[in-house]
Amino acid sequence: NGCVQLGALYLDGSAGENNLVKAKSIFEDTCGKKMGLGCYQLGLMYDRGEGAEQDPIKALNLYEKGCDLLSGPACGIIGHRYLKGFGGVMKSSNEAVRHFEMGCEHGDQRSCREMADFYYEGKLVKQDTTQALRLYKQSCELFNAEACLKVGNLIVDGAGGEPNFLEALTAFENGCKLGNETACTASAPIMFQGRYEQIMENAFKSSRCEVWTLYEDNPDKNNQVVRVNKNQFTVLGGEYKDQIFTVSHQTTTYSENGPIKVAQSMWEAKSDKKTFPVEHHENWAYKRVKASQFPGDESFSRDPKGSESVYYSREKETMRRNTSKRCHYVDKAPILSSENCSEIQALIASRLVTKCR
Repeated sequence: NGCVQLGALYLDGSAGENNLVKAKSIFEDTCGKKMGLGCYQLGLMYDRGEGAEQDPIKALNLYEKGCDLLSGPACGIIGHRYLKGFGGVMKSSNEAVRHFEMGCEHGDQRSCREMADFYYEGKLVKQDTTQALRLYKQSCELFNAEACLKVGNLIVDGAGGEPNFLEALTAFENGCKLGNETACTASAPIMFQGRYEQIMENAFKSSRCEVWTLYEDNPDKNNQVVRVNKNQFTVLGGEYKDQIFTVSHQTTTYSENGPIKVAQSMWEAKSDKKTFPVEHHENWAYKRVKASQFPGDESFSRDPKGSESVYYSREKETMRRNTSKRCHYVDKAPILSSENCSEIQALIASRLVTKCR
């Protein structure tokens, strides 16, 4: 495979010299040693008349040998010949589909995208958007920028069921990185929900989250008050000391208030003695803050029975309350610190060591 890559560098001059003789020699050698990609590259030289006398039939024979040796691009280029009916073959939809399927199976991103187009349009095969989405995803994973754009659009349109905005956002961002400007633009309207879904997805990934009291002027007073293993919260101090809470997700809602978009999730914390809700939310001032800058530093949780909030700093990994004194942390700690926690774990833990009048 390294030899084939070297031949390609000689072919296009990237190795410092454009040497068609060396390239052809390398491709002949690798094809003879049953490297399918070498046969494909040699076929291209005969197809284009580049370093060899143009001979579409010889090129076809080399593509067929490459396809037999599991070269995806070789199978795909034969598919194109059958699709259009040129280069030594008669037009045949069945053969085109068969070779595109083999090309995709053997890792040719273009073949995957072609088959996805067929299923999406109902062309040559029965229309099937689910199959189209699967093949577009496969092509996107093989670095086809256009396929990544199609994946994002199909997910947003509900082709895979209820839209997964995180998956769509990831597809758009991958397409953008691969140079598709439309994919860059398409990500903006779903950025907020996509990024929030990512926060939700990471909610309980950490199995070694710890929350401590933080007395900056008196470090000797600092104590660990909650230990978290994914969604299991063991309380080590305060009103619920020695209780173990299991936390589960209840609902997620999105709303818009003027220039502010808000995502809110509700969670239920339950031990054998106590059950109560915990709220978490994120704000995005979309008219003055770029979509790519969400989320910012702070994440929030409102206390029950009032408008007091807890602020979690992603940069400092600390929780602090607003100025009201109706609620306070265990041991009257002014701040809580967290280690190895998601923002949702940290905010839920802070609720477990909060007492409100």
